[in-house]
Amino acid sequence: MPDPSPVPPALGHNPAEEPKPASDRTPVDAGHMPMTEEMDSAKWRLPPILPVAIAAVAVALIVGIFTLVMGRSAGTGQILNVTGVEQVTKDSMLVAVNVAVKNVSKQPVIIKSIYVEMTPAAGAPDQSILRDEAASAVDHDRYFQAYPALAQNKIDPLRPDTKLQPGETQQGTVIVGFPVNQEAFDKRKSLQVLITFYDHSVPVKIQ
Repeated sequence: MPDPSPVPPALGHNPAEEPKPASDRTPVDAGHMPMTEEMDSAKWRLPPILPVAIAAVAVALIVGIFTLVMGRSAGTGQILNVTGVEQVTKDSMLVAVNVAVKNVSKQPVIIKSIYVEMTPAAGAPDQSILRDEAASAVDHDRYFQAYPALAQNKIDPLRPDTKLQPGETQQGTVIVGFPVNQEAFDKRKSLQVLITFYDHSVPVKIQ
């Protein structure tokens, strides 16, 4: 019996298209990187410590300079004299304080607010610090007319919004009131003027 003829390949069959065995390696999804690859690849390591340290030092230096500049008063000053007058009720005082303030910064400054604080004497019934904002300059003449003794050392009022150039000194009168009698005022522990400038958070403390 003759050998059977070779079986011809099926029509349309291409050996190159035969399925190949699947790879043993699982495809990597870019959005779900395996933990092993994250940790064992150099490209996933933390950045070098030196650049990070330099950046941290630079930031700290900038913050330090800003704090030093903004945390320092832009002015100095002194109290020239103080005149106190007891009001008719005998339980309150009008106080005229002549003060000089100087701009010690390198930029012009503008006065924002003016306050006066009085600390009562030790042992006083109420030892809380008393604080009052300076009266408006337009009211000075009215106070001087009602209490002429208050005007014995008067000079021009020291006004908010006064502009001081670098190195400039400005003098003026500040009038405030405190709910104490003459005796308590005379025995006060301290009196200080607080002047704040626009764009400066630290007030000028003048004693």
